Amino acid sequence: MNIRFWGLLALGTLLMASCKDEGQELIKRFKNQSDATLEITLINNYLDFTQTLTVGPGESSDLSTGSNDGKDFENYSCLWEVDDLQIQVSGSRTLLKDPLDESNWIYEVRGEESDLTRLCIFLVQQSDIQ
Repeated sequence: MNIRFWGLLALGTLLMASCKDEGQELIKRFKNQSDATLEITLINNYLDFTQTLTVGPGESSDLSTGSNDGKDFENYSCLWEVDDLQIQVSGSRTLLKDPLDESNWIYEVRGEESDLTRLCIFLVQQSDIQ
């Protein structure tokens, strides 16, 4: 009986460890619903990091995906870890929507507490381009 007890205790511990909170996934997504091609550059000076991508008409792409490694980001900002965000529009046109204005982002939280995804979407529509 003693061996069975310790065996069940060890199994229970392993099962509990496998349910451990793995943190929260953080995603910045760009949705392009215009007829232009967008070239997007994200700059993070602290990490000495620059990421660039191209998003064609009708496409969507993740610009920055990471994890907070279990830290609490209850007051997460879509501009977290962004020092500069530049968007060039094809055809020498101008983007009217400011990507550095937090109110221009759509913020969603998906999943359960132990497996949350914090999704920030910057949506570019035809009316946002001049």
